Amino acid sequence: MAGASYNKNQINPAPNSRTLKEDIQVWLEDDEIWYDSSLTKAELMMLVRANKPTPIYRATEIAVPYGHLPIELIWADIKGRIADDPASDMAELRGKIEAGFDSLESKTWTNAYQHAQKYEQLYMAMVDECELVSDEEVSEADDDADGSDCE
Repeated sequence: MAGASYNKNQINPAPNSRTLKEDIQVWLEDDEIWYDSSLTKAELMMLVRANKPTPIYRATEIAVPYGHLPIELIWADIKGRIADDPASDMAELRGKIEAGFDSLESKTWTNAYQHAQKYEQLYMAMVDECELVSDEEVSEADDDADGSDCE
């Protein structure tokens, strides 16, 4: 994902060093991660780092269910061709997939890209409505190994 700020709008952010200890505890409880209530904030942050989920970004979540990703449109084209003439075994299926990619015209790729571009404008219009993560917050989230014992 490109480094533009509108691409950094994460929908499942993990706590960082600026998060209050109570909020870290709530995050751990919500994710069903056991912790001892006597742990310090730094120790809780170690648990957060160990259980940090893979980031999910709003732009990706908007695009995926509606097929706005160009590769999904290409796959749909190839799968449609295979559905019209199903393979009888895996070797034949592999051959049909390779033939499907080989037979794709540049117009098909261009159409898929242009289809996705239409939605990019929609996403850009939505940027003003979304809470964005600053570059500073992103780098701090990655650098949470500061060892501070703040509470």
